[in-house]
Amino acid sequence: MLRAAAVVLSLSTAALAEPAAGPDDDAKSPALAIGLSTAGTVLPLVMIGAAFDGSDVNVTLYLAGMAGTLIGPSIGHWYAHEYVTPGLLGRGAGAALAGIGAAMSLECIGLVSPCETTPTMVAGEIIGIVGIAVYAGSTLYDIATAGRVTRAWNDNHIQIAPTVMGSGATRSVGLSASGSF
Repeated sequence: MLRAAAVVLSLSTAALAEPAAGPDDDAKSPALAIGLSTAGTVLPLVMIGAAFDGSDVNVTLYLAGMAGTLIGPSIGHWYAHEYVTPGLLGRGAGAALAGIGAAMSLECIGLVSPCETTPTMVAGEIIGIVGIAVYAGSTLYDIATAGRVTRAWNDNHIQIAPTVMGSGATRSVGLSASGSF
């Protein structure tokens, strides 16, 4: 199963990879940014699923998948040169809340006798659920805004290209610059 996950990951990455066209100042594709964020979300989930192959758990693959769910949805933003995204910060906060909630709600772990539910445990469950919701919402935010961020990057960068320019009845080759100044 690990080999199948690696093949899916490499084929998906190759299909979505940016063609080697030149410098970073080339126009960026909003569709590619959304695709990168989507693939960066789905592929770690495939890795997590592949980690549970039969009765054994591949801890390394599981942890790599979990780390991928944290950073993967931001790949489309990174393509547009936005490296610290609101979604990435939100997923970090959501993971922290989920961890705190889990620690609070599992205060009876290790005891032989059953324990009673305490207000701390209930609060921990609520905090954990809020953390998971923040994590999921931040993931969707990064996917949904990857195209907009890419268009904004394109709008704020000059593009220079060889152009045929006309002046009356004659045409000549020249350079044209466009962008926001």
